[in-house]
Amino acid sequence: MAFIYKNHILHERILPKKYIFSFKFFWYFFDLDELEETSKKSKFFSYNSFNLFSFYDKDHLNRNNKTSKENVIDFLKENEEFGEVKRINIITNLRFLGYVFNPVSYFFIEMVGGQEHCIIEIGNTYKEIKPYFVSNKHLKNNLFDVTKPKKFYISPFSELDNTMRFIISRPSEEINVNILDYQVKGDLELKANLKGVRQEFSDLGLIKAAVLKPFATLQIIMAIHIHALRIFLKKIPYFSKDKDQHLQQGFYSWK
Repeated sequence: MAFIYKNHILHERILPKKYIFSFKFFWYFFDLDELEETSKKSKFFSYNSFNLFSFYDKDHLNRNNKTSKENVIDFLKENEEFGEVKRINIITNLRFLGYVFNPVSYFFIEMVGGQEHCIIEIGNTYKEIKPYFVSNKHLKNNLFDVTKPKKFYISPFSELDNTMRFIISRPSEEINVNILDYQVKGDLELKANLKGVRQEFSDLGLIKAAVLKPFATLQIIMAIHIHALRIFLKKIPYFSKDKDQHLQQGFYSWK
C-alpha cells in the first residue's frame, strides 16, 4: 500500500509581527512492511538504494541502525507501549536523486488490540531530529489532538520553551494537519495548516511529481532560509542555537 499526496501548506506568523507564506509539495505514504514490494514494482522508486526517488531507513528514527519498523517499535517501548504492532504507516518526503530534507514526518501505528498511536518526527536544518509520541488517548473523532512542550530548536525565531499543539487527521482520501505554536504566556505565535489530497502511487505519478516539483526537498530547505532572511529583516527577535541548550532535549543527529 503506497500513495502520493499532493499538498498545500500555509504558514502564518502572528507574533510579534504578521508574516505569511505558502507552498505546494508532494508527500508519500507507505506501509513499512511493503516497502520492498513497492520498490520491486517501481522503476523510479527504491528502498535503501539510489533511484529517482528513494526511501532510506536511516532517514527516520535512526538511533541504532535498525529498520524503520524496528526503530518505531523500540520507540513505542520507550513510551511504555509494549503491545503487538499490527501495521505501521508513514507519511514523509522521499530522497530525490539522493537528497532529502524532512521538516516533519508522521508514523501512524495500529496495534493488534485496536489502539492507534502516532509519532511526529520533526527535523531541523542542523540535521537533528526529534520524535514526539502521541498515544491512543489523544485520538478522538479520527483526529490526533495533542499539546507537547517543544524543547527542540526548530526555528531561530521561536523560543524552545514554547508549546506546540498538533491536530492531525488520519490519512485517508485527504489529510489535514494543523500545528499551533504557543508562547510561554499562552499567546499563539504561529500556525501552520497542511491539506493534502491522495493520488495513486505509480511510476507515472512519480514522473509527474519530479516534473512539477524537481528537487522538492531542496526547494523546501531553500525556502526556509529565504523566509528566515525576510523575517530577520522585519527585526523579529532572533534566538541563537547556542542559547538555552539545556532546553534542547530528546533529539538525535541525523546523518
